[in-house]
Amino acid sequence: MSTVLTVKQLQKSFGSFELHDISFDIPKGCITGLIGVDGSGKSTLIKCLISLIRRDSGQVEFWGMSIDDAEQEIKNRVGLVMEGNNFYDNLTLHETKELIENAYPNWNEMIFQKYWGCRDYHYSSRTLLSSLSQKEKLIFSISLALAHNTDLLILDEPFCGFDPVDCSEILVMLREYIQDENHSILISSPSGMEISSIVDSFIMLDDGELVFHMDKDHLLESHMLIKGATSLLGNIPVSEFIKLDIGNYGFTGICNDYNKIKPYCADLDLTVERTNIADIMMAYMWRRGNVI
Repeated sequence: MSTVLTVKQLQKSFGSFELHDISFDIPKGCITGLIGVDGSGKSTLIKCLISLIRRDSGQVEFWGMSIDDAEQEIKNRVGLVMEGNNFYDNLTLHETKELIENAYPNWNEMIFQKYWGCRDYHYSSRTLLSSLSQKEKLIFSISLALAHNTDLLILDEPFCGFDPVDCSEILVMLREYIQDENHSILISSPSGMEISSIVDSFIMLDDGELVFHMDKDHLLESHMLIKGATSLLGNIPVSEFIKLDIGNYGFTGICNDYNKIKPYCADLDLTVERTNIADIMMAYMWRRGNVI
């Protein structure tokens, strides 16, 4: 599988905050979720990737091309939707579209109409952006981002403040885009829950550091919630837990390699439950401040 994006030892400092030694690869044809709580470094990383801000060190390559050597060629193939959409609300839809259309030599009106023009919103070209709902603004922004023959779509926390129904409509739109095996998506989220249904792999940042980059299915199958009597802890390799809560009547832990815990579960009458991406993320954050 070919690689869309390669990041090697990226570093960026802002006062006391630092993105430290970030390295990962994103394969073509996949949706990658970038997760982490507010302040973990997601937006800073995205801006570094596409040179909205300059990284201090490290390498960033798109399709084997360095962003330093082929910035314009790369940006013509990358669609970007930042949090808040970064458009002026006092512009009309036509004025906004015209600005984006004139900025890209590979603008494709058919793609724009496919994602935006087919929707029955009853808005004219003179409609102000401020008249659109939050969901409509996001759909409009994504339509603009895809309309210059985009091969990689990057979305920075697009679902902030959205309800599940509005999220589902956007997810359908993204699924349609990714049906082309040449297309890829990098999408950030504070918890990963609203994007988990479409994501192929997750990258987690915490306090500027990469915690894991893992295939979603493997992540959910290897990280299990284990419950049992506190008296049984002496018979279990507790070092395999990334989080462990001990109460008066029992313990609850999340392991990061279920295969190493599985042999003990039946013998010791332990309860095993599946967990979710948000719980896994919080468990890793808990581990950074606690030693089991």
